[in-house]
Amino acid sequence: GSNPSRIPDTVHFARGLAEQLREYLEDHEESAEAWSRLGQALHHIDSNVHEGGSLQPEAEYALKKSIELGLDPVLEATTRLTLAALLHSMAKMEESLDQAMEVLNGPHAASLDPRVIAFAMNNRGSALHMLGRVEEAAEAFGEAARNHNYTSAWENLMMVHGEMGNLGKAEWRALAQEIKSRMATNGATDVPVQVCFALFRALDKAGDIEEAWSWLLYGNAAHAKGRLAHSPERTRANTNAIIAVFNANFWTPGLGHPSRTPVFIVGMMRSGSTLLEQMLHAHPAVRGMGEDSVFNGQLPALRDSIVTATQQGPTGMVDALKVQGILQDFGTRIEARMIEKVEEQRKGARSPEEDQGPPRHVVEKMLTNFRNIGFIHLLYPNAVILHTVRDPMDTLFSCFKHRFDDTGLLWSSDMNALVDEYEAYLRLMAHWRRVLPGRVLDVHYEQLVQEPEVVMRSVLERLRLPWSAEVLKFHEKTDRVVLTHSMGQVRHGLSTKGFGAWKRYKRHLEPLMDDVRPRLLRMLHAGDLPFPDTIDWTLSGSS
Repeated sequence: GSNPSRIPDTVHFARGLAEQLREYLEDHEESAEAWSRLGQALHHIDSNVHEGGSLQPEAEYALKKSIELGLDPVLEATTRLTLAALLHSMAKMEESLDQAMEVLNGPHAASLDPRVIAFAMNNRGSALHMLGRVEEAAEAFGEAARNHNYTSAWENLMMVHGEMGNLGKAEWRALAQEIKSRMATNGATDVPVQVCFALFRALDKAGDIEEAWSWLLYGNAAHAKGRLAHSPERTRANTNAIIAVFNANFWTPGLGHPSRTPVFIVGMMRSGSTLLEQMLHAHPAVRGMGEDSVFNGQLPALRDSIVTATQQGPTGMVDALKVQGILQDFGTRIEARMIEKVEEQRKGARSPEEDQGPPRHVVEKMLTNFRNIGFIHLLYPNAVILHTVRDPMDTLFSCFKHRFDDTGLLWSSDMNALVDEYEAYLRLMAHWRRVLPGRVLDVHYEQLVQEPEVVMRSVLERLRLPWSAEVLKFHEKTDRVVLTHSMGQVRHGLSTKGFGAWKRYKRHLEPLMDDVRPRLLRMLHAGDLPFPDTIDWTLSGSS
């Protein structure tokens, strides 16, 4: 969510700049450069603050307008690449690809800064990857990394090769060797973070566990360096504050918006939420919205409105009618924007499906909403909330080995911080179970993979939807783009390959296990953990 302490200073600057540019453009609407700068500022805010993409349409308009009015070659190239990145985040992949190609094949390509060309080549790879054209993507990433010295492309290249599953151990080892020798020739003493993760991936696939682990540690340390300010006390205090505010008497029966349209998926990262969302999206009556959250963008405003309304009542009496008016207003607006958003995504798809009319349910998968279940229940008391739960060590190791760009998730690159955040998440879920019993449906990831029909029948029943065998054919549904680390897995259907992946690194993960085990045992004995009989909360599978 939009935690103000996590918003970079550049965002505050960009907001101010956007305001000035909007004013300037009122009198100078032919200024191509001003339109370009406005689009770039808005895209910067959009990519750093999750406001449900509310600035995206204006940013897209501004960037396209500036190109149409005509820019000098250098600014045109950077504007097109900003537009490519923006369209990528809006899941408009074909258009994103077109913009990258305009730069690469444009009349001025030869005279552009080589870094711009490298960036465009990497953008091209990303769009192709999202469109499922993995071989072409691998070619583009390989070219960006090898011929244009674009180091970030190595990580993308490893990801695509991993997805294609076309390399043997010796080939992975050779790739790692190539990267290392290139790094030496590029005079890179501090190896870039993305390259550390690329080396981890390659060496992990080659089975060189020791060396792979050292690159992972190095990469995570470099990723967090100077940016992660983690305090266990603050994490605990934040969690305690939520628990204190949302006590059992917080909700007034009868308040809230009646809609059942929104469906929320919450949980820890890397716990199977992308798979669950894809399977739901394959149902004819459901549309998935991806990581983009409309609800989270509106949450700060909703919170402020409620606080203001509750402070003004006579002698601390809460004016229920006033609060209900606010909830109706926000609930209607958020629901409308969710439907509008999935409609935009449907139209922007490669093979748009025929218009089925508005969906009965729209799935919003902003995982960190486990902190906001109290607000979700206040606003949409009838909306279904699903919580994906996965084996604890698989979850923690998977968080640790993936690099998340979002500054709000930096804690996943530090073992101590990761365990603190994991415990906070489990404590909050236990709290909601206590004060809102039965409100959240827990979904066991491993069971979903092994018995998909059993689990999906219970999920659809909760949604009051008829069974549809389409949900089991989710990987054949190619109309949408999955913008998460799980994209490759979801394309290949159900697989148990990730089960127990952490065990290869058991020795290296012992400090993490010693830290998390007593916390899990405490919660298990208190009855605070879901699926106590089927999930290995005692970490006994590690013996």
